[in-house]
Amino acid sequence: MASLVTVIVPAAMLAAMGWPGGSDLEAQDLRSGDRSIRQAAAERLARQDGAESTRQLQLLLDDLDAGVRVTAARALARRHDPAAVTAAARWVLGGPSPERAAGLEVLRTARELTPAARTAVERTLADPDSAVKLMALEVLGSKEAGPSLPAIAGALEDSAAPVRLAAVRLLADSGDRRAALPLLGRIADADRGIRREAIAGLGALADHQVLPALLRLLDAPADDIRRAAIDALAALASPAAVPGLVTQARRRPIDQVARHAQWALGEIATPEAIAALVSLLRQPPVTDETREALVHAGGKALPALVAELAADGGAVAVAASLLGRLGERKAVAPLMAVLARRDQALRPAIRALGALRAPEAAEILVPLAADPATEIRRLTLDALLAIGDARTAIVLDRALEDPDAGVRLRATALTGRLGARDQIARVATLLADRDRRVQEESIATLGILGDEAACRALVTAAPRLVGLEPALGAALEQAARPSCVPTLGAALATVNGALAVAVTRGLAAALEQEGAGAPDGKVIDHLAARLGENSPAAEHAADALAALGGSRHAADVALAAVRASPSVRARLCPALGGTDAGRQRLRSLVVDPREEDEVRAAAAWALAGTQHQDPMVRTALERASADTHPGIAENAAAALAVSPPREKKWTTLRLIRPDGHVLERVWVRFTDGKIGVWARSGDAGMLRLAQLPAGRLEVTAPAFQLTIENPGDSFREIAGNQVLRTDDRDGIVRGQPVRVDADPRGIDGVQPLSAQRRYHPGQHVAAARRP
Repeated sequence: MASLVTVIVPAAMLAAMGWPGGSDLEAQDLRSGDRSIRQAAAERLARQDGAESTRQLQLLLDDLDAGVRVTAARALARRHDPAAVTAAARWVLGGPSPERAAGLEVLRTARELTPAARTAVERTLADPDSAVKLMALEVLGSKEAGPSLPAIAGALEDSAAPVRLAAVRLLADSGDRRAALPLLGRIADADRGIRREAIAGLGALADHQVLPALLRLLDAPADDIRRAAIDALAALASPAAVPGLVTQARRRPIDQVARHAQWALGEIATPEAIAALVSLLRQPPVTDETREALVHAGGKALPALVAELAADGGAVAVAASLLGRLGERKAVAPLMAVLARRDQALRPAIRALGALRAPEAAEILVPLAADPATEIRRLTLDALLAIGDARTAIVLDRALEDPDAGVRLRATALTGRLGARDQIARVATLLADRDRRVQEESIATLGILGDEAACRALVTAAPRLVGLEPALGAALEQAARPSCVPTLGAALATVNGALAVAVTRGLAAALEQEGAGAPDGKVIDHLAARLGENSPAAEHAADALAALGGSRHAADVALAAVRASPSVRARLCPALGGTDAGRQRLRSLVVDPREEDEVRAAAAWALAGTQHQDPMVRTALERASADTHPGIAENAAAALAVSPPREKKWTTLRLIRPDGHVLERVWVRFTDGKIGVWARSGDAGMLRLAQLPAGRLEVTAPAFQLTIENPGDSFREIAGNQVLRTDDRDGIVRGQPVRVDADPRGIDGVQPLSAQRRYHPGQHVAAARRP
């Protein structure tokens, strides 16, 4: 015979079981005699929003089943409802151990404790169950602990070490100096871990009244207690601690106690502490802690380190190295004096002047670029590269022909850094250097210097640069100017494979720039021949033809490329907008459901502004603006919203993952807040888009976080080294925009971006020219 379960439900609760929006079945579940059914109904109710669900949860606080009550209380605590706090406090005071624990969990979630709830939690610190006491301390730690300080201090006498440890940490984190006296009582605790935590807490409270007790601990027999006392004294930063710390810092052999003491002296950084640290520089071995302590002291260490440069028997080399790390301009003159002496500190002094980027040091550094010692020449060029003063260009004639490959490498980089275009011919000879690194740097430098001479040098040397074709393509893209079109066009007829990719990449960049006219018809024919290739050369060729949007020859080529890949045909769409036949093709593409989405989206944007001269364009765009694909619909709407463009501006991006792999076939959205435009990256991760709105743009790659590394020219211009990198690891914010300035007025006043710096979603990014 089945047993009958009877549940007594308060009348008020029965009357409220049916609520607006709640089903009869739901109300029946809440009245069920089966605890599991009521529990499931309570959990569903907890996931609902609104005042009615809150009221029902409040009524469930009186349910006979503890699980149902706790479910309701947790949900109400998340809503910061005071009824949850009242109920939980009642359970904490009078319930069994599991219910007391549940009540504490609810109170931890609550926004704040009422006086009654705080009292209930404090009384729980006398509970016989250590787990409950630990939860009570956690609740007090999640709120303002000050009002409960006496109760927490009482827990320091608990017989259970975990409870005492939790109380010590809570007092240390309170920031209340009243906690210092209770913590002092624990520095002799039977548990060493608690002793260390109590000592650390005394330092964190920054109460100088505990200084004598901490100083006495410097003579403790256990090293871990001494280290804890030293770290606490460092946190107090009291000058009175310096003599005791100096004694510990000079311990021999050097151990962890000595290292901690050395760091502590840097934290205090009084003249006496600095003097002790500098004296340790003269007693090898010099520890990392001594060096880092002086750097941490900053400008306070400057006078002593400068004095060390001139001291007899002083640690000149180490002092010079540390002065470079301090970043203090007042160190420049003393370091230049070291260079004049040419003693054992010469090398670190050169490094330090480079680190300080002191242009006033250029004159004294220049002669060292011809020093007989190879290492000195290398170090000098490193420093000149960091300084970047145009007056140092006089070293290039000799350094670019230096017998040492390391010197030639640095001289090549310096040429690019200084923009020394008069050295293009000399750098061009280094494309045949026997050192691979020099070849790579020469390619990059010619890209930075740019112009027709640089392009011609790169194209001429291209057949010999086997394996360096990607670097060559990047350099040609950066160096390309409209004047380079004939050179690049002629080269296109003679190259294949990876070299063809590099040349078409440069040619596309050249044709997209202002002032680039239509090239010779043979160049267009050479580009047309590449469109069917299964390589990035086809995409670059399409980009080059797209830049010739007003050319009938280019439009005819684009019309004929019906067998090209979808990515290539999408890139050819801008080439079609300049002729009637081309616009007719675009109209057909944008509404053709059989066509690839990226081609239709590109066709829609290629029609931007032309609806004013062709009503049929407007009809096609209006139809496309209702498409289910967001890229097609938004591009069509954007095309309808813009006026006829006076001139085409191109935006070039390359999407690359942190591991160096390009992001192929990724949709990217650009918006200025008014209109949005979509495009899809190609097989090489390259993305070019014309006629983007001027001003601030938001760039979003859905499902990816974007970062920028090593930007070149301002965002509105094509430099060939504008790179958007992505980070698609788990746990990051996704689909958020990166703001990029695309100021058409130029880059005046915009700070340069440093390499390898990450820009997080929503953070403003100012693009700038590479120096």
